[in-house]
Amino acid sequence: MVQQAAKRNKKLIDNGKLKLALGSVETLGADLGSFDKIYSVNVVQFWEEPVQVFRKLRSMLRPGGIIVTAYMPRHSGATNEDAVAKGKQIENWLLEAGFGQVKTHTKMMKPVAVVAVVARRSDTPSRGE
Repeated sequence: MVQQAAKRNKKLIDNGKLKLALGSVETLGADLGSFDKIYSVNVVQFWEEPVQVFRKLRSMLRPGGIIVTAYMPRHSGATNEDAVAKGKQIENWLLEAGFGQVKTHTKMMKPVAVVAVVARRSDTPSRGE
């Protein structure tokens, strides 16, 4: 995936506007710097401590930065309701991690809906800090 992304985004990488890194979100280091935007797709369900991960990601966002977490249930028998329920859970995790202006967007897809939860880093302290 990193090789594909590097090939597709060569110009951005060459211009210093995009940096790709491979690793676990739980082990991200502060040496990566700060970001205006962070996104993830179909990985939140694998995080053992999602609130802690979102706190870490919040600390890596610049004030006013945006995080987007997308999820489409892929398990056998998945329904649109599963997607909506996970979206609400992600909203709660983001709020607990200190994000503000949390909003979920749902798009009907095949085989099931996908949710994209968008949140902004506010300048006020989080509930967990």
